[in-house]
Amino acid sequence: MNQAPDAVGTADAKSQPKWLNPIIVAAMVLGSLFGCCGITSVGGAAVGRDVSVATLEVQAQSAKDPAAAEMSRRSAKLQKAFQDRTYPLSMTVAVIGLLQSLALGIAGILASRRRPVGRRMLAAVCAIGIGVEVVAGGAALYLSTETSAFAQDMMKATFAAQSQQQALNEESREVVEKIGMGAARAGSVLGVIMVLGFFAVKVAYYVFSTLYLRRKEVIDYFEDARAATA
Repeated sequence: MNQAPDAVGTADAKSQPKWLNPIIVAAMVLGSLFGCCGITSVGGAAVGRDVSVATLEVQAQSAKDPAAAEMSRRSAKLQKAFQDRTYPLSMTVAVIGLLQSLALGIAGILASRRRPVGRRMLAAVCAIGIGVEVVAGGAALYLSTETSAFAQDMMKATFAAQSQQQALNEESREVVEKIGMGAARAGSVLGVIMVLGFFAVKVAYYVFSTLYLRRKEVIDYFEDARAATA
């Protein structure tokens, strides 16, 4: 009597499609991880939009040195222009990514319970995720370019103010500026590499999962579970 459940459980485990469990686990992990990142991105974009500009404006008003005050005013102006250009897109992408991650996690949980609706939902979310990643990847590349241009503008403004304040000669100023610009470009290239890396991994997962979850043996696996509980 006590051996029957074990025998059934063993047969059930052997009948599970090979890649189903990794797909489901990845869905729950990615959904939780990128869901947390999405919440942080949405909150950070909403709060940080005006805080950084306001901080620089306060620094400009409280600065005793005219050169430092002017540098803060220039930085605030550049920061506001950057936020105006990028905020709508960055917030839209963050919200879409958050919704996609939440849907992925929920679908993974339902699929882990061997519910047919979980398989269908996970397959649909993965298919939609391909399009989401294409849009998000393009937006991320654009934002990376804008961020790099903003960083370079900020450095130019900073170097110009420092050269006036410290009376740097032209040759020294150019050397320092080139070093700063090189660092900004290197950061931009690293950002692009990271964007492309995440894009490749997530799209590969979505494509494989979309196709695999529609295979006959996977569908039968979930349908058998529903028939057994009916």
